[in-house]
Amino acid sequence: MRPTKLAIWAPFAFSAILGVICLVTYVATPLSGAWIIPYLCFLPMAFWFAASAQWQTRQDVKVLEARIQQLEATWTAPEERGESRFMREKDSDG
Repeated sequence: MRPTKLAIWAPFAFSAILGVICLVTYVATPLSGAWIIPYLCFLPMAFWFAASAQWQTRQDVKVLEARIQQLEATWTAPEERGESRFMREKDSDG
């Protein structure tokens, strides 16, 4: 149900690796402009990783919201069960 740490950190790691590749390419060939090709080709994948982690998190939130609604629908208040809220707190104190 929860996204794994890999799914959360994948966009950061991919972007860091992409940055290192582009930096090394730029330093190795300063004026050739060869760094722009891997940057433009692989940058959308970083956005894809981030979007997939966000989508999975949103799906988890929807599941949890449905679970909360289900629990709220089946829960009855102490007053409806004939119990007093004051008595319940007094009993729990000791």
